[in-house]
Parts: sequence; C-alpha cells; structure tokens
Amino acid sequence: MSNEKGKTQPERKVGSASPAVSQAVLQLHAAEYTALTTRYAYWHVLEFSILPIIPLYLGVAFEILRYDVLPKHVVVWICLIGFYIMGWLFAQSQLERYSIVLYLETRLRPSVLKLGPVPGLWGYERFFDKNRPTNADWIEMGPVLVGSLFFLITFVWRVHLMVNLIEWPRADWVKVVLVNWQEFALAVITLGALAFFLHRSVKAAFLRAEWSDARATKLDKPKPEEPHGIIST
Repeated sequence: MSNEKGKTQPERKVGSASPAVSQAVLQLHAAEYTALTTRYAYWHVLEFSILPIIPLYLGVAFEILRYDVLPKHVVVWICLIGFYIMGWLFAQSQLERYSIVLYLETRLRPSVLKLGPVPGLWGYERFFDKNRPTNADWIEMGPVLVGSLFFLITFVWRVHLMVNLIEWPRADWVKVVLVNWQEFALAVITLGALAFFLHRSVKAAFLRAEWSDARATKLDKPKPEEPHGIIST
C-alpha cells in the first residue's frame, strides 16, 4: 500500500496489534470488568437486603390479624403472595449475578487472553465454585421448595375448614367453590406468584450450571490460529 509520496507501508496482519493498542484495549476490558463487578455487588446487596423485610412483614400481618382489619384467610394468602414476590426478587438477583459471571467467563476473559497469556486471570469465581462453603442447590432451590410446601399446607388447611374431612366423599365441590370463590381466587393468584418464583429459581440453577461447565473448559488458552498482540508492562 502506497501513500501520497509513493512510499510503501508494511501491511499489518489481521488480528495483530501494537503494544500501545493492546494496552488500550486491555484498559477498556478492565473498565468493563470493574463496571460488571460493581453491578454484581449491587445485586448481591439487594439479594440480602430482602431478608430483614421478612420479620417486618410478619409483624404487620400479625397486627392486622390482631385488630381484625381483614379476614383471616385474606391475610394468610396475601402473606404468601408477599413472600413469593420477595422470593422472586431473591431468585432474580441470583439470575442477574450468574449472567454477569457467565459473561466474564465466556466472553470477557477470552477477549483479554487474545492479547496475551495471563495466568490466573480473574480466578476467584473458579476458586469459589470449587470451594463453596454452602451447596448452591440449596441456596437456589431451597427457598422455592419451602414455599411450595407452605402453599400445600395452607391450601389443605383452608379446604379442611371449608369442608369437614368426614364429608369429603359426599361434598358438593361446585357449591364449595361458589361459596368460597374469593378465597379460591386468592389461592390461584398465590399459585401464580409461586410459579414465577419457581421459574426464576430453576433458571438461575441452570445458568449457574452453564457457567460452571464453561469454567471446566479450556477458556484460559487462546486459540492458536489467532495472532495476539503484546501487552506492554
């Protein structure tokens, strides 16, 4: 390739970069990493800030029951709906954090390694995944399983109050549902909230499994056919 003075400039191979360009790209990746880890920390804070709300929520519910502000069955179902909404937020926070880790492991780390080999780059998540003090399955699926158990117990308890257990074989279920349609409507709404909670929890569990599998692959080794720049020190 010639310039205006007729001098020929050497062609640069595709994918190669000067030390200055490599350093600039590395700084951009580092800035992106910092932004993502900050976002990760915010989601983590939100996740655990939900826990102190639970006793306050229960306290308000007990006061409502104490002064008969609302019927007992309404308070019970509204409490469950509130718990499932908080559980959904907890699972959504996990999902957001796992998405960040998956991006770091499968996109950002390989991009940095293309600039040159960096042993042990951003290895905490891999270390933590191997040395996790608590089984992640319980953290992801434990709350929603407990919530499902509470829903089942509450539903059986409320139906038991509507229909005497001895008369169940002869009960007119159509009449029972029509007379107590408001409570059955609350139960359906509660079940819907539980379904959203379950969906997010399962999705978070699968996403964690995905980035754990990505961690097990050879992401630290750049592709040999791709030329690399040099990181200046």
